[in-house]
Amino acid sequence: MSQVDKTSQAVAPGEEREDKRREDQGEDGDEDAVPELDRYGFVLGAKNDINTLSSDEFSGRKRRRSLQTLRHREIKWVHLLNDWDTVIRGDGKHKKRSVEKAKERCRKGIPYAVRGRAWPMLCGANARKARHPTLFGDLAACPTDKTSPVAEFLDIIDRDLNRTFPHHFLFKDVGGQGQADLRDILKAYALYNPVLGYCQGMGMLAGTFLMVMPAEDAFWCLVSVLEEPQYCKGFFDAGLKEVQIATGTMGALLQRRFPKVQAHLEEQGMMPIMFATDWFLCCYVKTLPWESVLRVWDMFLFEGLRVIFRTSIAIMTMLRKHLLKECPTIQELMTTLRNLPADLLQPERLLPEILNTSVKNDELAESYALQIVEFAKAKGVDDVDPPEVAEGKSRFQCPAAMPTLGLEDRGLPVTALETIAAHKARAQEAPGRQEKAGAADVQGSVKAAVGKTAAAASAASARPDASPPANGRSAAGAQGPGEQSPAAGMSPSSSPGTSGSGSARGNGSAGSRTSRGSLRRIEVQPSPPRKASAPHVESEDDSDGDWV
Repeated sequence: MSQVDKTSQAVAPGEEREDKRREDQGEDGDEDAVPELDRYGFVLGAKNDINTLSSDEFSGRKRRRSLQTLRHREIKWVHLLNDWDTVIRGDGKHKKRSVEKAKERCRKGIPYAVRGRAWPMLCGANARKARHPTLFGDLAACPTDKTSPVAEFLDIIDRDLNRTFPHHFLFKDVGGQGQADLRDILKAYALYNPVLGYCQGMGMLAGTFLMVMPAEDAFWCLVSVLEEPQYCKGFFDAGLKEVQIATGTMGALLQRRFPKVQAHLEEQGMMPIMFATDWFLCCYVKTLPWESVLRVWDMFLFEGLRVIFRTSIAIMTMLRKHLLKECPTIQELMTTLRNLPADLLQPERLLPEILNTSVKNDELAESYALQIVEFAKAKGVDDVDPPEVAEGKSRFQCPAAMPTLGLEDRGLPVTALETIAAHKARAQEAPGRQEKAGAADVQGSVKAAVGKTAAAASAASARPDASPPANGRSAAGAQGPGEQSPAAGMSPSSSPGTSGSGSARGNGSAGSRTSRGSLRRIEVQPSPPRKASAPHVESEDDSDGDWV
């Protein structure tokens, strides 16, 4: 190929930028073009976003279920949710059988149409909401200025909003309704638990709930997941102690099942916390395609924390041969484990592997308790409190079947209650302050008018030869020609309500006497009977002569 041909095929920098601009705006170059979305609301074709990869892209076929089958499953779930507190959390003789049946339904996947109602029921959020029906609204309405007890977290929350699901239609618009609801949820939780406040990663959990339910239900689901030991309690605490213990437990499970893989990781200096932190903090939201995320969360909210461990072992099971053969150094290991192959993570392959992974509760509880002791020894603490070990073992109970899930009232933080009370007090005082300020303004206007009239009357009395104004009004604001003034001809000694025989349109001395009489009446006499609620004086700004 000649040099001319090569030059003709080259793309000018300006054309390259124009192509990039058109690609960003859409194929037709329309900035307002609506992007194509998948069935979960993610923008199709978004780069570097594992959530946007649908299973159809890898299977080459669209999975179809008949509407009759979907409707049948939805009706089953509606009946189950209607009797949830009685059948699942009650003490009936068939409770064990009912719990197993509900667990199987969660493993098959909750229909999308009822997921927004099912998730709060599974994690106890509905019970928390019933105990505090107005709390979320009160917390979300609290001011967000520098006086807020969580002011230090608000800037971080605002920065993280644009990083939370940027390719989902609910959150892609800056300042949109989705981001506003997400901000309210995160701010409300920071007020609800000011000791923990806000940490990066919470927005991914809150956003996941917000995609399938209203903001208030999403808030209470977030509270349940972050406050219940059977879910993620302590994972966002300072120092990530619980995450270190959890990843250490994952390493112990790997050692028992795949000792060669664990030995290879240790030889290269790879610890589970180096690649599995997001797995536990965000519950695989940043790791799996969205359909797999929903299926894992269906099981997670019913069975609890052990699903997170079972999923981690399932992923390592599918990757074990690749890690041993294709990842000889830490660079390859880190690249593979931080960017998992998407074809392995689709629900058709991942879900069967999770269900085939056997991790008993006793094994998890024992390994977790051992890691608590090891972590304490690494920190120089030889004796660990037995309650801490006992709580670690209790983390692997099935939360959805616990009768007390969401019902244990641990009390609201004092800071949150004080913030709500202060906000309500300010809201109640605001109308009173406005009325008081309005009354003060009226009183000040009246006093100003009286003062101006008094000054004018004093000036008139100091000039005996002063003539009436051109429009026929006296210095005290008497009526115009042909009108009888209420103060006409009244002498200084006249009693209130007694009319004199003079006219306000007399000579200068008569005008002076009328002015002096009006001045004295303003100072010491009560208001005339014509309008008892207002001083007997005319406003200078009122050209029609109405009484103030």
